[in-house]
Amino acid sequence: MEPVKGGTLVKLPSEAEPYVSENFSSSPASMAIRFTEGLAGVKYVLSGMNSLEQLDDNLKERPALSPKELSALEKAAEIIRSKPAV
Repeated sequence: MEPVKGGTLVKLPSEAEPYVSENFSSSPASMAIRFTEGLAGVKYVLSGMNSLEQLDDNLKERPALSPKELSALEKAAEIIRSKPAV
């Protein structure tokens, strides 16, 4: 249950980067947490942190993802899934 996938979502493939950078002003970690918070049945999202900045980012109140943002994430996810896992 890693909303930020062990840092993988912070290091996006170059082809996926435009979908994220053009549709989100927040950090990739914040975006991942917003997505996870929006899933049915999710009450709490826990994420590992290495700094006070990451703690502050994790504690921010976030709006639900818009349909445009969800669409951008779906396109980025397709690219990520097409890459080798190793």
